[in-house]
Amino acid sequence: MCGRFVAKNNRELIQEYFSLTQPIAPPFLSPDFNVAPSRSAYIITGGDGPNVEVMRWGLVPSWAKDATIGNRLINARLETVAEKPSFRASFKKRRCLVAADGFYEWQEQPEGPKQPFYLHPAEQPLLAMAGIFELPHEPSADGAFTDDEPLTFCILTTEASANIANIHHRMPVVVPNKNWQAWLDPNVQDADEVIALVPAPPTGFITAHPVSRDVNNVRNNSSELLTEVSLS
Repeated sequence: MCGRFVAKNNRELIQEYFSLTQPIAPPFLSPDFNVAPSRSAYIITGGDGPNVEVMRWGLVPSWAKDATIGNRLINARLETVAEKPSFRASFKKRRCLVAADGFYEWQEQPEGPKQPFYLHPAEQPLLAMAGIFELPHEPSADGAFTDDEPLTFCILTTEASANIANIHHRMPVVVPNKNWQAWLDPNVQDADEVIALVPAPPTGFITAHPVSRDVNNVRNNSSELLTEVSLS
């Protein structure tokens, strides 16, 4: 799974990298070096052209009775996303790109606690992680949903590339630049056609290094979390 990622939220870089049709508008997000579920992120959507929306991490399907389900729906497996009731409608019509600098995964150790690693693109400035999103819920009479509910999203995952599979067996799905437009197009709805847009990235596309276990605590949030540590 992907349970944490890094979003430095460099608006100029995001604007240029994704060729956005409109400038990123407030509310502006601060750099987040330890994005955890329920936090907000910049999400690229289609429509009139690539645009940015601020969304909360944790998908809340249209049929949900309250927003707490989003705490469990932070990832969707690429292999089954088109079939699962929680995800299939969003996968068909509401795909998005999650603008990230990298992500964290935890490696099992022979003894002791897991070792966190920071994984990021070896050459490209940003990751375009594949996501799906849901529209805000209407206010409900029981108060479970209010009149200011956010857009919500989750990140798709797939089998890890060979060079990082020793860290964790899953990784976020990465959408190649050439396929962004089709991925964001709600008129592209055939599941096989959509899945073909996200082939496994080449080995070496993602690189990794060990980082401090300080990242385990979501309250820790600084660029120092990205610093490589020695495992000796």
